[in-house]
Amino acid sequence: EKNKRYEADIWTEVAKYLDGKDLARLGMTNRWFHRLIMEDSIWKYACLRDLQVPPPRHVSFTWKQLYKSAFDGSHAYCFRQQEKHIGEQPIGGFVLETPSVLLTEKLVLPKKLPKPEGNPERTIQTFGTCVLTNVRTGIWLAGTISPALHPFSFQGLRIRTICSWSDAPSATSTPAKVWDRAKKHTPILPVSTKAPPGFTSNHCDLIRSPFFYYYFFLHAGTMQVLDARHVELFLEEGYRNGSWEYEDIGIHRIEKPSDTATGGIFEIKYLTSPCTAGNHHSHLYLSPIFCNGRNGKRAAAAAAAGVGGVIGVLDVKSWIGQPSDWQPKARLCLHAVAVNTNLQPNEGLQVKFQAMRSRGADGEVVSIRISQQLI
Repeated sequence: EKNKRYEADIWTEVAKYLDGKDLARLGMTNRWFHRLIMEDSIWKYACLRDLQVPPPRHVSFTWKQLYKSAFDGSHAYCFRQQEKHIGEQPIGGFVLETPSVLLTEKLVLPKKLPKPEGNPERTIQTFGTCVLTNVRTGIWLAGTISPALHPFSFQGLRIRTICSWSDAPSATSTPAKVWDRAKKHTPILPVSTKAPPGFTSNHCDLIRSPFFYYYFFLHAGTMQVLDARHVELFLEEGYRNGSWEYEDIGIHRIEKPSDTATGGIFEIKYLTSPCTAGNHHSHLYLSPIFCNGRNGKRAAAAAAAGVGGVIGVLDVKSWIGQPSDWQPKARLCLHAVAVNTNLQPNEGLQVKFQAMRSRGADGEVVSIRISQQLI
């Protein structure tokens, strides 16, 4: 009996170094491993390790359920409006210790933060920021959502020349090759962007010309969405049955050229307490999906040194890239997350702030979205 307990302890430690898929495979080996892997402490360790967050005070579901919800690739459009979605780029996990957060469309914050009791719609229209209260505390997951493109139409796409015909796909190219080449020359679209529904050879002529090769970018569709949700959201019955819906907090229309599309979520406590901005509890890194080169190394060095915190997210020069770098970037710390995309010449942006509450208007905020549309 003592040896069996010893073996269980050894395998419990081994399991701490396995990811979710390997844990599932180990549990299928035999009944003994299945019982071992069913221990919730193993999944708790794996979940906190992979999200790089401290344990919350309380969770309403098992850690195995939370791990699956966080890492099985699920996103908001898995449960509704699937036709409006292409893919999600996960950023990572962050923690809210208090129920008040600042939502912003820019990373240069006003000297005086909006009052929690103020009108969020008015502060969004005036400053592009608002304070959201009664937010559910605990672990949150952040990502960017790539919206689906509608079938080609001149109303939904803006066409511009980018290179000579010599670099264009031939007239006999398959739709897949045409789409891949177009995507290559369209920095505003994520690499994972799939062709819109119904994209066939009949549509290829829209991005071909005898003299020029054209590229496109979203004109009237959503270009960038920062999506954040409580780790338990997808397990809640109210969300799964559709009774919880997103509500508009406010809309800010910027009718002038915009250099960037930015969205950020910050825990108010760490914006108003300077001593916490760089303490040894800070946790800072660039999402591996978005970082590369010197910025990624700089973020890794900052994380290793234990500095940065919320202030690290606001240090925009260290991570948003050069103006000619149009790839989306994201920065994450323990109590904040932000995304940024440098834009090509445009006529302005419309920024929408949305929140989902549990159990009606007085419920806790369980999901937040900040989305930008090109005007």
